[in-house]
Amino acid sequence: MARGNLFDLGALRSLASNRGERVDDSAGVRGALSEVGWSALRSRSKRRALDLFQGGLADQDRGPVSRGRERSPGAGRADGVARRTQRERRPSFDRDIAPGGYEWFYLDGVSDDGAWGIVLIAMLGNPFSPAYAKARRAGGPVNPLAYSALNVGVYNRDCGAWALTERTVDAADRTASSLQIGQSSMRWEGDRLVVDVRERAPWTRRPITGRVVFTPDFTTDQRLSLDLAGRHSWWPVAPSGRLEVRLTEPNVSFSARGYHDSNAGDESLSAGFREWTWSRAHVGDRSFITYDVELAACGTRHQRAMSIGRDGLRDEENLVTVPMSRTRWGIPRSARSESGHQPRVVMRLEDTPFYSRDVITTKMGGQTVRAMHETFSGTRLAMKPVEFLLPFRMRRV
Repeated sequence: MARGNLFDLGALRSLASNRGERVDDSAGVRGALSEVGWSALRSRSKRRALDLFQGGLADQDRGPVSRGRERSPGAGRADGVARRTQRERRPSFDRDIAPGGYEWFYLDGVSDDGAWGIVLIAMLGNPFSPAYAKARRAGGPVNPLAYSALNVGVYNRDCGAWALTERTVDAADRTASSLQIGQSSMRWEGDRLVVDVRERAPWTRRPITGRVVFTPDFTTDQRLSLDLAGRHSWWPVAPSGRLEVRLTEPNVSFSARGYHDSNAGDESLSAGFREWTWSRAHVGDRSFITYDVELAACGTRHQRAMSIGRDGLRDEENLVTVPMSRTRWGIPRSARSESGHQPRVVMRLEDTPFYSRDVITTKMGGQTVRAMHETFSGTRLAMKPVEFLLPFRMRRV
C-alpha cells in the first residue's frame, strides 16, 4: 500500500487555491484536491505541518523558515509565539456539523501510579451508534445532534465503570464554551476544561458521578486532515496537562498527566477509514503522538509520528511500526516504537469486535514509556453482526 502523511487542512486549502479552485472551509475542502499530485501534496503538507504550533501558537501569515526544520516567527512576537489566548486555541462546542457527520471531544489520563485510567468522550453524532447508521441508510439529511452521548470509561485491573447513553442534544445545550448532554456537561472555565459526570451504566444502571478537571500545559490551534478529501480531521488541542479525577460513584480519586484532542468528520467513520492506529505518550516535557490510518476509498496508508512541546512540533521519523498480538476479537494490532523494542499491553481497557484501547509500554524519545493506544477497524464497524451487538453496550433515551 502507498504511504503518505497526515495532511494539514491549511496546506490542502493553499494547494487548491494555487490551482484556482474555490474551497469551502465549512466543508473541509471536500473534493477540491482530486487532481492534485501526490509529490506536491506531500511536500507542502510536511512543511505546513511543522507549523502546527509553537508554544501555543500559529499565525497563518508568516515569513519563510530560515533554519532547516525550524518554523519562522509568527506575526505576533519575535520568538514566533503568536498573540493568541487559550480561548482562541480550543474547539467550539457549537460548531456546525455536516448532516450525517460527527464531532467528538476526547480526554484521557492514567494515574501517576499506573493503577487507574479514565477516558471521557463527548460525542455529537455518535460514530458508533447503530441507530445513527440506520438513519443514514434511510437516506436524506440526518441531524447528528440527535445521536449524542458522553462516553465514560473508568479502568482498573480489578474493577471499573463504563457508560454510553445516547440522547438528543438541542441547540440550547451548546455554546462555544459549554456542552450539556443529558445531566452531564463539558465546559471551559477560564483555562480549565471541566467535566461533570452524571451517567449510568447500561443494564445494571449503576451510577457514575463526579467531576474531572483538566488544566492544559499549553494548547494548539490547528486541525490536521486525516484524509485526502478533507472530510475527516483531528486536532491535538492540548497534548499534555494536569488531570484531577474526583468521582463519588464509584469512589475513585486520582491525579494524572492528561491529554485532550478533538475529531470531526462530514461522513461516517466506516466511509472514511478501513482502520487506524493511534497512540500518545509523555516523554519529559514533550508529548509523542502517532496516527496511522488506512483510507477506505483506496487503501492508501498514511503514517505520522510527531512530538509536541512548548517549543513546537517535531516529526519523529525513527519510530517504526512493530506488530503486536491480535486483540481477543482477532483485530490485527501494531504500535510505534524505536527499533529493537517490542511494545506490549500492560492494561487492557477496551476489547470489542471493532475497537481496542490499551495502556502499552513502548520506547519513544530514548525512554521506555507507558502510552495510551487504540486500534480501530472501520471495516468491522460496518458489519451487520457488529451493529447487532452494539446496543448491548449502549443505551438510547
